[in-house]
Amino acid sequence: MATSTRPVTSLDFDALKADIIAFIKTNPTFSDYAFEGSALNAIADILAYNAHNNAYYANMLHSEGFLDTAQKRASVVSRAKELGYTPKSVTGATAYVDINIANSGSSQIILSRGTAFTSSNDSGSYTFLAAADYSATPVAGSTTYSASIPGVKLVNGVYLSNYFRVDTTANLRSLFTIPNKNVDISTLRVFVADSDSSLEKVEYKKVDNLFESLPTSLSYFIQESYDGYFQIYFGENVLGKQPVNDNIIYVDYFAVSDIGSANECRLFGFDGVIGGTSSLVTINTTQVSFGGSDKEDINSIRTNAKKSNSAKNRSVTASDYELILTEQFPFIKAASVWGGEDNQPPIYGKIFASIQPVAGYTLSDSVKQNRIMPELRKMSMMTITPVIVDPSYLGLELVTTLKFNPSKTVNSLSVVEGAVLSTIADYVSNISKFNTDLLHSNLVSSVISVDPGIVSASIEKSVSFRIAPLLNIATTHTKYLNNSVKSGSVKSTKFNFFHDSASREVSIREISGDFTTSISSNGTVNIIQRLGLFSDAGELLVDIGFVNLGTGYFEFSFGLYSYLTTNRFIQINATLDVQDLSTTRNQILTLNSTLEDSIIGLVSNNQIKSELYIK
Repeated sequence: MATSTRPVTSLDFDALKADIIAFIKTNPTFSDYAFEGSALNAIADILAYNAHNNAYYANMLHSEGFLDTAQKRASVVSRAKELGYTPKSVTGATAYVDINIANSGSSQIILSRGTAFTSSNDSGSYTFLAAADYSATPVAGSTTYSASIPGVKLVNGVYLSNYFRVDTTANLRSLFTIPNKNVDISTLRVFVADSDSSLEKVEYKKVDNLFESLPTSLSYFIQESYDGYFQIYFGENVLGKQPVNDNIIYVDYFAVSDIGSANECRLFGFDGVIGGTSSLVTINTTQVSFGGSDKEDINSIRTNAKKSNSAKNRSVTASDYELILTEQFPFIKAASVWGGEDNQPPIYGKIFASIQPVAGYTLSDSVKQNRIMPELRKMSMMTITPVIVDPSYLGLELVTTLKFNPSKTVNSLSVVEGAVLSTIADYVSNISKFNTDLLHSNLVSSVISVDPGIVSASIEKSVSFRIAPLLNIATTHTKYLNNSVKSGSVKSTKFNFFHDSASREVSIREISGDFTTSISSNGTVNIIQRLGLFSDAGELLVDIGFVNLGTGYFEFSFGLYSYLTTNRFIQINATLDVQDLSTTRNQILTLNSTLEDSIIGLVSNNQIKSELYIK
């Protein structure tokens, strides 16, 4: 007798058991059989349990076979491997320093790879190692020799090494596993010797481009294994020279023990000797430590593996450049890339890249020019010139007004206010990245949901940017806020300006009534408001430029006489005439500095005003 049953791939145990019992009842012998408490009921339980386990196993097996649905790291890594993608390893925090040596003696100076330096931050003390061998030729002075080693790369970690004997009988696939999961593969070096008694070792380089690989190339490949270790292998005399039996493979590398903790180290010390024993070593930091991070997570692997496969080691589109930056440099948190035709103003023949580091706000010029630019040029099309620009941070200052009904909550007003401040800070932290907007309704909803005692909330938003002009040099400054500015809201912190043979304490403000109106080709109304330097008494000293209130574009020029405090910047604030704040190109929204300084006009960036609402 035919019957309809559920497919055996169902994952619900009770549904499977009901189907089994329904099928058994199709036999006339069991049509009126009481299954509850019977021996046949136990058999139905066993059958349903077995079918449930098989269905679950089949479902999981099928899911783990696809990059989008796999849940185990080993499965995601395996699928990414098929697309030619190697997940990022643990990365040690990296710093760059210049080393100057006085009383060095006349002999050639060698700073060996692995030489240890020390530094510290708020989290503790850390060891940094020289990433390569550096040399310097001393220069004779009036009484002694001195030398300098610029651009020394220091990486946080410990220096380790291993060796492997090639034995194709015991290791049929010739995969050599590095026995440390915290290896920073960017520091890995591979050497091959003919035997363990050979004095000569030949270095093999990691393959970057298969199209340049020859059967005789001294190159190796690297992959992550199913258990999270990295393995090296060779080109089998097709894509590179293959080591033969009894060859010895030596590897050395840095392993990271303090993952992500050694960022923001600024001052470096050295207890050893460089040059002669009487040498005096001075270390100048050109880039504070940055980029220390854990290995790539599976969500990132899913995204980057597909992008890497589509890019195929060339840069044509903006997303290709973004992938190269985030894939090649673990210290990059995010990148925004746009063509010269989309720049303000348009500059054709160039592509612009802005980089947000994992730690800190910007990268040093040495990192950009010596590490990142060579990689971008290598992948760029012949007629396109890549340009790196720093992120443009727009500092948010938020004033939140709450209506609070104490009868609707068990929490006090002070507790609620603290929770609101924390919620706002978390919201801004989550949107502090490229091409992410502040949506007013989402922010207000987050605030209202903090506590049932909050009846309503309104948030006034202003943004700020900072300039750091040199003293006594007239400099033109430009800034594009990409949002309309409320008339009369522009005001800067105070500084000193030389006017009429005297130093005057001034700030930048709008010149009331001094504006022009125009309509652009797309119908946008532009209100060009003049800016000036004003004394505390409100006296206009000089016209310095303008702000386009419709677009938030600033352009002004003046010469700074001196700063009022140790803060070596001038901050310019403006209240926006929009609810939602949009970003473009290299702009990133962030909470402004929490510094409060009444002397120059800085205020808290995240303020709460509360009103009791009792009804």
